[in-house]
Parts: sequence; C-alpha cells; structure tokens
Amino acid sequence: MGDETGELRLFHRRHLLRRGDVLVQGTVIRAQHAFRAVTFASPDEHRQYLAKGTAPHSSLRRLLLFLSYALGARTLDANTLRYLWIEAGFDHALGASAD
Repeated sequence: MGDETGELRLFHRRHLLRRGDVLVQGTVIRAQHAFRAVTFASPDEHRQYLAKGTAPHSSLRRLLLFLSYALGARTLDANTLRYLWIEAGFDHALGASAD
C-alpha cells in the first residue's frame, strides 16, 4: 500500500490460480481507518514488542478478549490463534500514548 489515499485490493488465491487474467468485479468497500502493518520474526519477538509499550492484561481479561477475537476471526489456523492470544494479553489503549 502506498500513500493513505491508495487502494488495497484482495483476491482469493484459488481464483487467481484458475485464470491468467484477473477480472475485478463486485463491491468496493473503502476503509474508514488506516491499516496497521507490523511483522515479527517469531511469537517471542511479537510478545517483546508489545511488552515494551503496553500494560499486560489479567488472565481472565486476556481469555475473554482472546475468545472474542477468535470468534470474530472465524478460523482455527494455529498461527492466527497464536497471534490473537498474544494480542489479547496486552492493553493497546495504554500503549498508544507510549509511541
């Protein structure tokens, strides 16, 4: 994604593998907020990054947030669930002012 006024188009891999050309049809949805893109080499690096600028959640709050995130994601992918578990462990609202 280039500047903030750019477009991000998502295509399902299955449809791209079947044809050589890509036909763009369907509904266009414009994002109301900017995208956040952060990558980590490992789950430990992700955890360390969050621990620097955010406050940890209690175990109960973490579990409830994780369940909420996981239900919203509608996936059983282990990597996604690991990411959501780590994210649920920290209070991002407190970390926003630390940046």
